[in-house]
Amino acid sequence: EKVESSKHIGWVPELPNFDPNGKAVSLLKYYAGFYGIHPEEAEEKAVMLLKKFGIWEARKLPLKSYSQGMKKRFSIAAAMMGDPDNFLFDETLNGLDPEGVKNMRDFMLSLRKDGKAVFLSSHILSELENVADRIAIIRRGSIIKVVERSDLSNLGNLSMKIQIKNPDENVESVLQKFGNVSKDRNVFKITEMKISKDDAYVISDALSKAGYRINSMGTESEGLEEYFLELVGGGK
Repeated sequence: EKVESSKHIGWVPELPNFDPNGKAVSLLKYYAGFYGIHPEEAEEKAVMLLKKFGIWEARKLPLKSYSQGMKKRFSIAAAMMGDPDNFLFDETLNGLDPEGVKNMRDFMLSLRKDGKAVFLSSHILSELENVADRIAIIRRGSIIKVVERSDLSNLGNLSMKIQIKNPDENVESVLQKFGNVSKDRNVFKITEMKISKDDAYVISDALSKAGYRINSMGTESEGLEEYFLELVGGGK
């Protein structure tokens, strides 16, 4: 039963705990036994995966000599030995340099493209926005919110930035009808808006009627990180 269930799950832990003196090929062949894979097939697959993840040249070195990124890649190779349909990535992006993060992101997206299910736990919320179809926000062990990818652009408080070609001392009084106003030269930002995103045209109409010309105008939403902090009360 354990062998059968293991075939469907590939786990990549936050802190890989492999035999520090073990070598890549022999360790992967050992782990393949948990998936019920024949030794000859296991060796062929180990060679293929080590080449795929760029650690083939280090196959004769003990794992204790591997860098953090190499250990993460070896963990992924181990998780893929059974060709599972589901992957569990536990804080896999932690400790990786920017190139490593990009490679991991591309790999997870390729798994999704191949029809695999990927469960990623992470505190790097900006990366979740790049890869996730659905995000579950957890606090104290309980899911408090599930956000669909299609809703990410509508998270939290809405704000608007407007660049006005001919501002004067009265323009703020026009904009204050729609929320709190701040400015940087000829760019005005409205926060805590009193109207919805779909009704934003009302602001441009009001400015036009008051004789102001708009160079650019656009709405912004909070990112996932700001939304998370808002949900959990700023970490309180």
